[in-house]
Amino acid sequence: MVVSEGKYLFLKQLMIFWPDSAEEIIRLLEKAPFVWVMYCEDSVAEQLVRYAARRKRMQTILIDLSQPESELLADMDQTTRAYVLRKAEKIPHEIVVNEHLDEAQALLADFFRRKDFRGPLTLREWKGYLGTNDVFSIRYDGRTVATRVVLRDPPKHARQVVAATINRTDAESKKIVGALNRRLTWHEITYYKALGYRYYDFGGIARVGPLLGNAQFKSSFGGNVVNYNSLFLFQSALLRLGFQVVFQLRRQVRILRGRETGV
Repeated sequence: MVVSEGKYLFLKQLMIFWPDSAEEIIRLLEKAPFVWVMYCEDSVAEQLVRYAARRKRMQTILIDLSQPESELLADMDQTTRAYVLRKAEKIPHEIVVNEHLDEAQALLADFFRRKDFRGPLTLREWKGYLGTNDVFSIRYDGRTVATRVVLRDPPKHARQVVAATINRTDAESKKIVGALNRRLTWHEITYYKALGYRYYDFGGIARVGPLLGNAQFKSSFGGNVVNYNSLFLFQSALLRLGFQVVFQLRRQVRILRGRETGV
Protein backbone atom coordinates (compact mmCIF):
# COMPACT_ATOMS: atom_id res chain seq x y z
CA MET A 1 0.00 0.00 0.00
CA VAL A 2 1.20 3.49 -0.90
CA VAL A 3 0.04 6.60 1.00
CA SER A 4 0.61 10.17 -0.16
CA GLU A 5 -0.58 13.46 1.30
CA GLY A 6 -2.02 16.47 -0.46
CA LYS A 7 -4.93 18.90 -0.55
CA TYR A 8 -8.27 18.82 -2.33
CA LEU A 9 -9.84 22.27 -2.41
CA PHE A 10 -9.64 23.32 1.28
CA LEU A 11 -9.26 19.80 2.75
CA LYS A 12 -6.29 17.74 3.74
CA GLN A 13 -6.27 14.68 1.50
CA LEU A 14 -4.70 11.25 1.72
CA MET A 15 -4.34 9.29 -1.51
CA ILE A 16 -4.13 5.51 -1.08
CA PHE A 17 -3.07 3.01 -3.72
CA TRP A 18 -3.61 -0.76 -3.48
CA PRO A 19 -5.13 -0.98 0.04
CA ASP A 20 -4.75 -4.34 1.73
CA SER A 21 -7.77 -4.05 4.02
CA ALA A 22 -10.72 -1.80 4.83
CA GLU A 23 -9.63 -1.52 8.48
CA GLU A 24 -6.43 0.35 7.66
CA ILE A 25 -8.36 2.81 5.49
CA ILE A 26 -10.94 3.45 8.21
CA ARG A 27 -8.09 4.24 10.63
CA LEU A 28 -6.69 6.75 8.13
CA LEU A 29 -10.09 8.50 7.95
CA GLU A 30 -9.44 9.60 11.52
CA LYS A 31 -6.32 11.48 10.34
CA ALA A 32 -7.72 13.24 7.27
CA PRO A 33 -11.23 14.44 6.37
CA PHE A 34 -10.87 13.18 2.78
CA VAL A 35 -9.29 9.89 1.69
CA TRP A 36 -9.12 8.98 -1.98
CA VAL A 37 -8.63 5.23 -2.44
CA MET A 38 -7.49 3.85 -5.78
CA TYR A 39 -6.88 0.32 -7.04
CA CYS A 40 -9.30 -1.02 -4.50
CA GLU A 41 -10.60 -4.57 -4.94
CA ASP A 42 -14.34 -5.22 -4.69
CA SER A 43 -14.04 -7.06 -1.37
CA VAL A 44 -12.41 -4.03 0.27
CA ALA A 45 -14.60 -1.49 -1.52
CA GLU A 46 -17.80 -3.10 -0.23
CA GLN A 47 -16.66 -2.46 3.35
CA LEU A 48 -15.81 1.18 2.61
CA VAL A 49 -18.81 2.22 0.54
CA ARG A 50 -20.70 3.59 3.56
CA TYR A 51 -18.06 6.35 3.79
CA ALA A 52 -18.07 7.07 0.03
CA ALA A 53 -19.32 10.22 -1.61
CA ARG A 54 -18.50 8.52 -4.87
CA ARG A 55 -17.52 5.04 -5.98
CA LYS A 56 -16.16 4.80 -9.48
CA ARG A 57 -15.32 1.62 -11.34
CA MET A 58 -12.24 1.93 -13.52
CA GLN A 59 -9.93 -0.15 -15.65
CA THR A 60 -6.21 -0.40 -16.19
CA ILE A 61 -3.79 -2.59 -18.12
CA LEU A 62 -1.28 -4.73 -16.24
CA ILE A 63 1.85 -6.21 -17.77
CA ASP A 64 2.95 -9.36 -15.94
CA LEU A 65 6.69 -8.86 -15.50
CA SER A 66 7.26 -12.48 -14.46
CA GLN A 67 7.14 -13.40 -18.15
CA PRO A 68 10.37 -13.64 -20.17
CA GLU A 69 11.13 -10.65 -22.39
CA SER A 70 10.44 -12.71 -25.49
CA GLU A 71 6.84 -13.24 -24.36
CA LEU A 72 6.41 -9.57 -23.43
CA LEU A 73 7.51 -8.60 -26.93
CA ALA A 74 5.28 -11.24 -28.54
CA ASP A 75 2.28 -9.80 -26.67
CA MET A 76 2.72 -6.38 -28.29
CA ASP A 77 0.96 -5.48 -31.49
CA GLN A 78 3.10 -5.61 -34.60
CA THR A 79 3.51 -1.86 -35.02
CA THR A 80 4.65 -1.25 -31.44
CA ARG A 81 7.06 -4.19 -31.58
CA ALA A 82 8.58 -2.76 -34.78
CA TYR A 83 8.98 0.65 -33.15
CA VAL A 84 10.64 -0.84 -30.05
CA LEU A 85 12.96 -3.25 -31.82
CA ARG A 86 13.87 -1.49 -35.04
CA LYS A 87 12.72 2.07 -35.65
CA ALA A 88 13.71 3.54 -32.29
CA GLU A 89 17.12 1.89 -32.42
CA LYS A 90 17.88 3.82 -35.61
CA ILE A 91 17.26 7.13 -33.83
CA PRO A 92 20.12 8.31 -31.58
CA HIS A 93 18.69 8.78 -28.11
CA GLU A 94 19.44 8.69 -24.40
CA ILE A 95 17.16 7.42 -21.62
CA VAL A 96 17.66 8.86 -18.13
CA VAL A 97 16.03 8.11 -14.79
CA ASN A 98 15.59 10.88 -12.21
CA GLU A 99 17.83 13.24 -14.16
CA HIS A 100 17.12 16.45 -16.10
CA LEU A 101 14.13 16.93 -13.81
CA ASP A 102 13.69 20.60 -14.73
CA GLU A 103 13.19 19.58 -18.36
CA ALA A 104 10.72 16.86 -17.36
CA GLN A 105 8.74 19.33 -15.25
CA ALA A 106 8.69 21.91 -18.07
CA LEU A 107 7.58 19.32 -20.62
CA LEU A 108 4.74 18.09 -18.40
CA ALA A 109 3.59 21.66 -17.72
CA ASP A 110 3.64 22.50 -21.43
CA PHE A 111 1.82 19.26 -22.33
CA PHE A 112 -0.98 19.92 -19.84
CA ARG A 113 -1.38 23.46 -21.19
CA ARG A 114 -1.76 22.09 -24.71
CA LYS A 115 -4.23 19.35 -23.79
CA ASP A 116 -7.72 19.87 -22.44
CA PHE A 117 -8.15 16.91 -20.13
CA ARG A 118 -6.86 18.29 -16.82
CA GLY A 119 -5.67 21.41 -15.01
CA PRO A 120 -2.15 22.85 -15.00
CA LEU A 121 0.80 21.20 -13.29
CA THR A 122 1.33 23.00 -9.98
CA LEU A 123 4.59 23.19 -8.08
CA ARG A 124 2.95 21.35 -5.17
CA GLU A 125 1.92 18.52 -7.49
CA TRP A 126 5.38 18.28 -9.04
CA LYS A 127 7.13 18.20 -5.67
CA GLY A 128 4.69 15.49 -4.59
CA TYR A 129 5.85 13.32 -7.46
CA LEU A 130 9.46 13.35 -6.34
CA GLY A 131 10.58 10.82 -3.74
CA THR A 132 8.24 7.84 -4.05
CA ASN A 133 8.25 7.97 -7.85
CA ASP A 134 10.73 7.61 -10.68
CA VAL A 135 10.91 10.12 -13.52
CA PHE A 136 11.89 8.60 -16.87
CA SER A 137 12.86 10.74 -19.84
CA ILE A 138 14.06 10.02 -23.35
CA ARG A 139 16.28 12.63 -24.97
CA TYR A 140 17.07 13.39 -28.59
CA ASP A 141 19.49 15.97 -29.90
CA GLY A 142 20.07 17.43 -26.43
CA ARG A 143 16.45 17.82 -25.34
CA THR A 144 13.78 15.76 -23.61
CA VAL A 145 11.13 14.61 -26.09
CA ALA A 146 9.06 12.35 -23.80
CA THR A 147 8.82 11.93 -20.04
CA ARG A 148 6.83 9.82 -17.60
CA VAL A 149 6.38 9.66 -13.81
CA VAL A 150 6.03 6.15 -12.39
CA LEU A 151 4.82 5.35 -8.86
CA ARG A 152 6.76 2.61 -7.04
CA ASP A 153 5.14 0.05 -4.75
CA PRO A 154 7.85 -2.61 -4.42
CA PRO A 155 7.94 -5.47 -4.99
CA LYS A 156 4.56 -5.66 -6.69
CA HIS A 157 3.51 -2.57 -8.65
CA ALA A 158 5.07 0.11 -10.83
CA ARG A 159 2.32 2.44 -12.05
CA GLN A 160 2.28 5.23 -14.60
CA VAL A 161 1.15 8.51 -13.04
CA VAL A 162 1.56 11.22 -15.68
CA ALA A 163 3.30 11.41 -19.04
CA ALA A 164 4.05 13.94 -21.75
CA THR A 165 5.60 14.31 -25.19
CA ILE A 166 6.77 17.36 -27.11
CA ASN A 167 4.40 19.12 -29.46
CA ARG A 168 4.66 17.48 -32.89
CA THR A 169 4.64 20.66 -34.94
CA ASP A 170 7.36 19.87 -37.50
CA ALA A 171 8.32 16.97 -39.73
CA GLU A 172 11.22 15.84 -37.55
CA SER A 173 9.22 15.63 -34.32
CA LYS A 174 6.42 13.79 -36.11
CA LYS A 175 9.00 11.29 -37.35
CA ILE A 176 10.71 10.52 -34.03
CA VAL A 177 8.27 11.02 -31.14
CA GLY A 178 6.08 7.96 -31.67
CA ALA A 179 9.03 5.60 -31.84
CA LEU A 180 10.91 7.15 -28.92
CA ASN A 181 7.82 7.27 -26.69
CA ARG A 182 7.31 3.54 -27.25
CA ARG A 183 11.00 2.92 -26.65
CA LEU A 184 10.75 4.78 -23.34
CA THR A 185 7.77 2.66 -22.27
CA TRP A 186 9.63 -0.54 -23.10
CA HIS A 187 12.62 0.67 -21.08
CA GLU A 188 10.38 1.21 -18.05
CA ILE A 189 8.91 -2.27 -18.41
CA THR A 190 12.33 -3.93 -18.54
CA TYR A 191 13.70 -1.63 -15.82
CA TYR A 192 11.11 -2.75 -13.26
CA LYS A 193 11.29 -6.34 -14.43
CA ALA A 194 15.04 -6.32 -13.66
CA LEU A 195 14.27 -4.93 -10.18
CA GLY A 196 11.93 -7.86 -9.47
CA TYR A 197 8.58 -6.05 -9.67
CA ARG A 198 5.59 -8.22 -10.54
CA TYR A 199 3.43 -5.77 -12.53
CA TYR A 200 3.85 -2.76 -14.74
CA ASP A 201 0.60 -0.78 -14.55
CA PHE A 202 -0.39 1.64 -17.30
CA GLY A 203 -2.24 3.84 -14.82
CA GLY A 204 -5.79 3.50 -16.09
CA ILE A 205 -7.46 3.52 -19.48
CA ALA A 206 -10.28 5.69 -20.81
CA ARG A 207 -13.06 4.44 -23.09
CA VAL A 208 -14.31 7.89 -24.15
CA GLY A 209 -13.02 11.45 -24.32
CA PRO A 210 -9.65 13.00 -25.12
CA LEU A 211 -7.67 10.14 -23.53
CA LEU A 212 -9.09 7.45 -25.81
CA GLY A 213 -6.03 7.61 -28.07
CA ASN A 214 -3.81 7.22 -25.03
CA ALA A 215 -5.70 4.04 -24.11
CA GLN A 216 -5.06 2.67 -27.59
CA PHE A 217 -1.35 3.42 -27.18
CA LYS A 218 -1.27 1.55 -23.85
CA SER A 219 -3.19 -1.45 -25.15
CA SER A 220 -0.69 -1.83 -28.01
CA PHE A 221 1.78 -3.22 -25.44
CA GLY A 222 -0.50 -6.17 -24.64
CA GLY A 223 -1.16 -7.14 -21.04
CA ASN A 224 -4.45 -7.79 -19.27
CA VAL A 225 -7.32 -5.39 -18.62
CA VAL A 226 -8.11 -5.33 -14.88
CA ASN A 227 -11.12 -3.76 -13.12
CA TYR A 228 -10.79 -1.85 -9.86
CA ASN A 229 -12.56 0.71 -7.68
CA SER A 230 -11.81 4.33 -6.95
CA LEU A 231 -13.53 5.70 -3.83
CA PHE A 232 -13.80 9.22 -2.42
CA LEU A 233 -14.22 8.74 1.32
CA PHE A 234 -15.31 11.18 4.04
CA GLN A 235 -15.62 10.50 7.77
CA SER A 236 -18.05 13.43 8.15
CA ALA A 237 -21.60 12.71 6.94
CA LEU A 238 -22.07 16.41 6.20
CA LEU A 239 -18.97 16.59 4.01
CA ARG A 240 -19.93 13.32 2.36
CA LEU A 241 -23.37 14.66 1.43
CA GLY A 242 -21.96 17.95 0.16
CA PHE A 243 -19.37 16.28 -2.03
CA GLN A 244 -21.92 13.82 -3.39
CA VAL A 245 -23.65 16.85 -4.91
CA VAL A 246 -20.34 18.28 -6.18
CA PHE A 247 -19.27 15.00 -7.78
CA GLN A 248 -22.67 14.50 -9.40
CA LEU A 249 -22.55 17.97 -10.95
CA ARG A 250 -18.99 17.43 -12.18
CA ARG A 251 -19.97 14.07 -13.65
CA GLN A 252 -22.86 15.61 -15.57
CA VAL A 253 -20.50 18.22 -17.01
CA ARG A 254 -18.06 15.50 -18.09
CA ILE A 255 -20.87 13.53 -19.73
CA LEU A 256 -22.03 16.61 -21.64
CA ARG A 257 -18.46 17.25 -22.81
CA GLY A 258 -18.06 13.63 -23.94
CA ARG A 259 -15.41 12.75 -21.38
CA GLU A 260 -17.47 10.17 -19.54
CA THR A 261 -20.39 7.90 -20.36
CA GLY A 262 -23.71 8.03 -18.54
CA VAL A 263 -23.47 4.34 -17.71
